[in-house]
Amino acid sequence: NINDTNYIYYAPSISSDNLELYYTRYLRDSISISTNFEVCVAVRSSPTATFSVPMVLFSETIVNIIEEPTLTTDKQIMYYHKKVNGIHKIEMRYRKNQVSVKSIVESSTHLTIYPNPVKEELTIQSESKIGSIKIYNIYGKLVKAISNNSLS
Repeated sequence: NINDTNYIYYAPSISSDNLELYYTRYLRDSISISTNFEVCVAVRSSPTATFSVPMVLFSETIVNIIEEPTLTTDKQIMYYHKKVNGIHKIEMRYRKNQVSVKSIVESSTHLTIYPNPVKEELTIQSESKIGSIKIYNIYGKLVKAISNNSLS
């Protein structure tokens, strides 16, 4: 149900329970300023079942390219790359409902994190108040904790 020879597929990510497959795709043409990149999901009822026909969650042109959707293990947050004003940022979207092709919806709350990769200074922007954030390095060591909008 997923493969369509009209598209190029890349950056797949499967949920921790193996029931949801997220990926980026674009139409198999020469890439131009109007090329649309789509973040899609296909779901299934069990790890051995066939995936559903994919659903496009959101899309952007190559100018604001989106790619590499990845879920947290609890499946509450999706992270993905997005190019904003020439800078690749990590953005996130919260899940509002249980998983099904029809119930995965976009949230209006976004968290933007950049640059990626980080060398010395990390910028975190949010449309709403941040409860808490923990930042880990590549080795899993806690680097900073942000709680109630203050660094600790």
